[in-house]
Amino acid sequence: MGRDAEVRAVVDAVCTGSGALVVAEQGLGKTALARTVLAELGSTVVPLRIHASPTLSQVPFAALAPYLGSLQEDQTDSVLAAMRSVLAHINGLAPGRIPVLLVIDDAHDLDEASALLAAQLAASGTVKLLALSRPAPAVPQELTSLAADGLLVRRLLPPLDEQAVQGLSRLALGGRILPSLGSAFAAASGGNPAFLLALLAQERRQGILIERNGVWLRTGEPGRPDGRLSDLVKGHFRRCTPEQREVLETVALADPVPLGLLLETAAGEQVDALVEARLITVDDGAERLVRVAHPLYGQVLRAAVPAGRSLRLHQ
Repeated sequence: MGRDAEVRAVVDAVCTGSGALVVAEQGLGKTALARTVLAELGSTVVPLRIHASPTLSQVPFAALAPYLGSLQEDQTDSVLAAMRSVLAHINGLAPGRIPVLLVIDDAHDLDEASALLAAQLAASGTVKLLALSRPAPAVPQELTSLAADGLLVRRLLPPLDEQAVQGLSRLALGGRILPSLGSAFAAASGGNPAFLLALLAQERRQGILIERNGVWLRTGEPGRPDGRLSDLVKGHFRRCTPEQREVLETVALADPVPLGLLLETAAGEQVDALVEARLITVDDGAERLVRVAHPLYGQVLRAAVPAGRSLRLHQ
């Protein structure tokens, strides 16, 4: 919903070129887009999926491990041996003329050796490539180089606009919603499809989102995020260090806070890291006000800070 142009661009990139690099924040629909693209491509490609993991991002060829079964123990660091093993698997998948489409989930967690090998396979025309990644600086350099050289089409998935939020809400609820409610959902979710669906489920569970005569209405004020919605939001903070988490909580409690005041208690590198991770924003005004980057971040963070710690952070 709301991604027709992106789907068509990626399908065209796979059909007529080497593939695509899809970049989006967590929860904006990279995996859903890939499913739709694969459905559109059908039998014209043979998919080969790679799942990267943050816990294995420093282990050479970890993402390609399922396809390296023929390697000897002394070959585990050999790029050439790994290439031969993967090529053997690819040739077994598609011995004819149907191209193999290498689909990389969570490419931002790809280990360097796997990223290099995948890039070499795509650059040589051995496979087509569909890589799904969070934004820079997490995108592997090997993949950004392919995009810079024109071998991959790079597509950024923005948050859903209000019209797309309305459409996805109607689809999820199975009925119409008032335009004002669609606007409220767009503001609360920030156009994040995962947040939106969890928000709809929470409000239905709480009994404040009800259907009357085929139209969905909100009968009260929504409560703070809980359950699935809270877990989704917390997932965005999972990579924060303890120091970064404390800065993030400070911003959430004060929201907004002047940058100069924040830097009296927080290290500049921690603030920079949170800006780079798109967890906080700094405006261009005279006071350089710092805010959490999403309305749900503040709600979840404030609810999670114990009263004693909240008082200490305020002080």
